[in-house]
Amino acid sequence: MARPAALPPPRIAFLDLARGLAIFFMIMQHAMLIYGIKEGRSSPLGMIVLLSGTGPAAPVFMLIMGVFFVRPKTAGLRYGLVRGLKLIALGYLLNLLRFSIPVLIRARSGLGTDDINLALSHFFAVDILQMAGLSLMIMAIIRQYAPRPLIWLALAAAVALVSPLLWGRFQDYPPLALLWGKGTYVYFPLFPWVIYPLVGMFYSRFLTPGRDLRPVMKRTALVGVGILVVGVVAWVLLLHTIYGVGDYHRNNLGDHLLTLGFVFVWLPFWWWVVEKLPGIPLFRLLYYWSRHVTAVYFIQWVLIGWSVFIVGPDERPPTMAVLIGLAVCALSDLLTRAYVAIRTAVPRASRP
Repeated sequence: MARPAALPPPRIAFLDLARGLAIFFMIMQHAMLIYGIKEGRSSPLGMIVLLSGTGPAAPVFMLIMGVFFVRPKTAGLRYGLVRGLKLIALGYLLNLLRFSIPVLIRARSGLGTDDINLALSHFFAVDILQMAGLSLMIMAIIRQYAPRPLIWLALAAAVALVSPLLWGRFQDYPPLALLWGKGTYVYFPLFPWVIYPLVGMFYSRFLTPGRDLRPVMKRTALVGVGILVVGVVAWVLLLHTIYGVGDYHRNNLGDHLLTLGFVFVWLPFWWWVVEKLPGIPLFRLLYYWSRHVTAVYFIQWVLIGWSVFIVGPDERPPTMAVLIGLAVCALSDLLTRAYVAIRTAVPRASRP
């Protein structure tokens, strides 16, 4: 008898809202980095946009991925491995479409100094889709063979401690860039980013269906504040000296504690907002983006990569970069809805 297909994870409104916001913040940050002049990034508007694309974006997105992976009972080992491999392949397809092909076109048309080496560097870039795919595979294996939540939390702590010791090692072996690379085009190595889905797996045990979330959210916020305090102490007094300072993509334990503390304050805030203001029309848009997160993310990057031919990189003031980012959001939404409608209309049996 065939195994039942993996069911979609039960929806939790405040998590969908937080993930939808994370997508929005990512798109706006991408727009500021690609279109905005470099001097504008240090302006008040530029800094707000760039900061919104850090803590409230990728860490929230990855932690929620861990929560949603654990919730459906049928999302087992095979589902995680297959889905993970698909995401990794999709990540390299995105690299090809968003930057490598446009770079080659620019090189052949004489529009810039781009060349095939730059196109190859963009193709082998390690971005969030590759990291998410690897994380799914790791989560599936851990859930199958180490099903105790405390083990997941301990593994997250171990990754935070060990990751800085691995960065940049064996740089002559490109596949290891996926794990702990330190190159210019390694944006989201598995170590340390797998911390967030592992913590999300642990956190999912407190979000069981039908449970009253009010006390859970209060405790989550208190724990978040406590982690923030510990993170400040660790960063300033200890780990800042021992491990040195990384960057957003390669943080040490103190930085991760600060980020996790923020996330565990951020999520209860949006739970409270959903409880008090459940009918805001904008929320429906963000819920939709959360349900189709991979499609929205893929489409917005392709739009940004190809629009450089029209808009030009690093040329716009911060206000214009924000307006272009909003236009990318609107067009990404329209194209995602068209894609979903077409995919829904095609019978599953006839899909490739």
